[in-house]
Amino acid sequence: MNLVGIVMAVNLTRTEVNSAMPWAPVVDDRKKPRQPVQLLRATTARALRRAADRVEPRCVATYG
Repeated sequence: MNLVGIVMAVNLTRTEVNSAMPWAPVVDDRKKPRQPVQLLRATTARALRRAADRVEPRCVATYG
């Protein structure tokens, strides 16, 4: 192993070990509401997928 790898391993280990300490930052577990841009993107992707399926349906695996 080279010196850089050892130093990185020690730093990452310290970070992992100290993450369970009482002074560690608290991360909010609740999901954030989706942004309007993300909703628009998901809706557009769903509509395009449906349109593509109407033009050319998905392939079904055939055996034999």
